[in-house]
Amino acid sequence: EMIERFFGPLLFKGLFADYIVQEARIKKTAEEIEKIRRASQLAVYGMKVAREMAAPGMTEEVLASLVRGAMIEAGAARSTYIYVGSDARSSLAHTPATDNLLNEGPVVIDIHAAYHDYSSDMARTIFLNDRRSDAIAVYQDFERQMCEVIGAVRDGMTLVELKQLFHRHVQAPDGWKMLTGPVAHGVGLVNAELPRFEYPFHSQGYPERVE
Repeated sequence: EMIERFFGPLLFKGLFADYIVQEARIKKTAEEIEKIRRASQLAVYGMKVAREMAAPGMTEEVLASLVRGAMIEAGAARSTYIYVGSDARSSLAHTPATDNLLNEGPVVIDIHAAYHDYSSDMARTIFLNDRRSDAIAVYQDFERQMCEVIGAVRDGMTLVELKQLFHRHVQAPDGWKMLTGPVAHGVGLVNAELPRFEYPFHSQGYPERVE
C-alpha cells in the first residue's frame, strides 16, 4: 500500500512488494555495516563460549541457553537464536535444540546473532571426545576448502563464479557429493538477505555480481 501510494498506478501489479524492499536493502550505510560487523563479532564470541562450555552429558538445550545468555550479556539482542544438533542429530539443518544429551560429538551449532536489529550468521562443528580420524579429517578438509573459497572472493566476482569454485573444491575428493544448499547469502535486517542463490541450486543467484 505504501509503494502504491508513492508510485501510483504505474506500479506493475505483478511485482511483489517484497522484491522491491529486498533490493532496496542491498545498499547498506556505514552505520548499518558497523552493526552487522558487531553482530558478527557477537557470533564469534558465542561460538567461543560454545567450544568452552560444550561437554558430554549436557543437553543441547542447556548448551544453547548458556551460549545465548552469554551473548545477550555481551550486548546481543534477545532476538538472537541458536540451533544445535549433536551426534546422530548433527546431520540435521536448522534444528532447534532438544533434551538430547551431548555424547562424543560432533555437535553442530548454528548461531544467528542480532545486534540493534541487524543480523549475522555462523555455523561450526565441535568435536568433543570423538577421536575418529575419518570424521575429523573430512571436517578439516572441508574447512580448508571453504577458507580457500572465501579467500578468493573479490569485488566484481559473479555468484556463479563463486559457486563453481566452491563445488569444484567439494567435488575434488573421491566420494564427495554435490551439495544443493546455498553457497552464501547476505545478512542485514533479516538473516538471509540478498545476495543469495534461489532454488533450484543451479540458478545464477541474485544479484549476479558482488561488490
